[in-house]
Amino acid sequence: MTSTPSELLPVSQSVFQAVTEANGSFEKLIADLEALQQVSFFPSGKLADYLNVICRLRAEINLTLIEVLQDREMSNAGYFDRLCLEREQELKDPDDVLLDAEQRKKQIAEEQQQEITANPITEKQN
Repeated sequence: MTSTPSELLPVSQSVFQAVTEANGSFEKLIADLEALQQVSFFPSGKLADYLNVICRLRAEINLTLIEVLQDREMSNAGYFDRLCLEREQELKDPDDVLLDAEQRKKQIAEEQQQEITANPITEKQN
């Protein structure tokens, strides 16, 4: 069972900006290495190996960062969900409890009627 978070775990815009910039830097490095592969005197195969390592590193970094961000944002969603529920309870009309109870009684009666209709009791004949 997951507990409801009691505090907010903010993630600032600068964090997302840094992730974006890091990915932009990887994109530039990849494009530059691909351009260098076109130069005849550079070892194309070795540059391709470096590209694969860089792309793998980028993917691993992104995965790690996304997992951490997801955990924080899930916690934040739970935090705000709790605040919304608390506010809804504050605003709830006390008469709604009576209406909810009446609605539940009707629902139970309908379920019982459906059960009786689906499973009629047969009388034993003497």
